[in-house]
Amino acid sequence: MAETFLFVLLFWFASGVFLTLMDRVDEHNLIIGKLQTPFAYIFGILTAIIFGFSIDFFNFLYPLIVGMCIEWIIKNKLEYPSHVFFLFLSSLYFGYRYDLLLQYAWYIALYLGINFLISVYLKSKIDKNSRFYKYFYTAYLSKLFTNMSLGIALREPLLIVFSLTFTYSCLLTKKYLPGRNP
Repeated sequence: MAETFLFVLLFWFASGVFLTLMDRVDEHNLIIGKLQTPFAYIFGILTAIIFGFSIDFFNFLYPLIVGMCIEWIIKNKLEYPSHVFFLFLSSLYFGYRYDLLLQYAWYIALYLGINFLISVYLKSKIDKNSRFYKYFYTAYLSKLFTNMSLGIALREPLLIVFSLTFTYSCLLTKKYLPGRNP
């Protein structure tokens, strides 16, 4: 069990890196030229595969991953073909594991509700120049808070560990590979 946990934790770290790289390549032009689109697709495919394997090992990751995908749709973050393809591949897996949708539907709704409160309502009420805003939103603490809240609701301490790992890998990738804004 310990080997499986470490394996999935490493996979989860990699999924955060690949997901952020997909975004960095497509949206922030980390790679420019002929290789931009293929690399964005490769990172999206790798992320979808890792998400599927991770859910197979730890079902409690399902509401977090489904919630993130629904969040992307609601916030209209599907501007690039690689993002759409990643969501398509993930959706195929979600359909395959329909049993988990029935089991975790309430938690997916909870995740989306917390996310809405933090990323829309609270964000509109906070001074954009404040230190709190800077740390809470640019350091991904808002995402970490949402993920950890889900872990507490599910009574899954491992989800908190996975959330820390995933958030940290996304933040590191964004920090050290910022890309070029168009």
